[in-house]
Amino acid sequence: MESHELLFPEPETTRTGPLGWVEPSVHWFTQSTLDLAVASRSNVNRWYADFPDTDARLATRLRSEVDKDHYQALDELFVHQLLLRRWTDIRYEERGTGPDFRLYDPDANYAGGVEVVSLFEREDWDETQRIHGRLADSVNMRIRPTAGYFVHFQIDKADREPTPRKFIAYLERELRNLPPPERLQVPIAPTLDDLPGGMYREEGIEIRVGFVPMRLEPAFRNDPDARIVGTGPMTGGMVNTAARIRDRVNSKAGARYDVDSAPFLVVVGLHSVFETDYEVVTALYGSEAVEIPSGRMTRQNDGLFGVDTRHPRGRHRRVSAVAVLRKVHAWDPEGVDVSLLWNPFAYQPWPHRFMAATRWFGEIGRDEGRAQFGWLDEPPTA
Repeated sequence: MESHELLFPEPETTRTGPLGWVEPSVHWFTQSTLDLAVASRSNVNRWYADFPDTDARLATRLRSEVDKDHYQALDELFVHQLLLRRWTDIRYEERGTGPDFRLYDPDANYAGGVEVVSLFEREDWDETQRIHGRLADSVNMRIRPTAGYFVHFQIDKADREPTPRKFIAYLERELRNLPPPERLQVPIAPTLDDLPGGMYREEGIEIRVGFVPMRLEPAFRNDPDARIVGTGPMTGGMVNTAARIRDRVNSKAGARYDVDSAPFLVVVGLHSVFETDYEVVTALYGSEAVEIPSGRMTRQNDGLFGVDTRHPRGRHRRVSAVAVLRKVHAWDPEGVDVSLLWNPFAYQPWPHRFMAATRWFGEIGRDEGRAQFGWLDEPPTA
């Protein structure tokens, strides 16, 4: 990409409405003219100007209409910005191989490596969201909230893709039969059972529908950018975020990179609604357990690092630490949550000063010779 060419120029057409449910997320940068989108473009353009993308491969991924490619590239771009706060010599995919970033001190000595991965929703939940999103986008294109109601729906059964035309006709009939919204009283956070609505059915399809009366000014009903479907689907099933974090980091921490000679950090960009601290700590340090007969809380040796005293050398020593990125919004880079979690058994410890972080997890003390781990009030001095 030529140096004078902006990664994301300002759109020529005004667009102040929201993105569709299944619309490529990159359209936030290429089409939206909202103030937050303008700030996002400005920041990302500035970050990219600092990035060593000689063959424009990162630019291609940043502009990708495949969300996972786009977000993975954004994670790499943001990590590069975090590293620039502490380093001047950062080399991206040096010699065409990983890790993503190699750090060099002022004497050109290799100081550490950083690999970036992104974690998204489970594939089966992704598909549920895509089906819901495609149908919601069709409804939003055809029906405006002029009746004073929002529509909330949950797909209970979908042996095939629902027929948008038939579902829209059903909604239009139901909306015509509803009383004026000001006559209805519903809880502030209603469930489908609290709302007027019903069950839409066609062959192989069952969709529960609820109609939420508006509490906003009547002018909202005539807003051309208003969406009548404003909520996503409920997802269910076993939460396996911890296992997926562990497997994702492990896939980047094997012998594919020569990392033993210097500290090695894996940064995980979390793009999942089930991204709690509990899941992250379980993935790295193991599941919580109760020691019998003492009743002492301990951890099983099923985490990536391992902290069980029966395995004093740990389970995965090549990774010095894992950093976790949350709340990465291009319009508010200072609002990001960067958690840094140390591997107590690493070949090479990761110095906290190597990359900026907002929270730290490591050893907080010892109990009868056993290391105790938890969140630290401040980074260690070492």
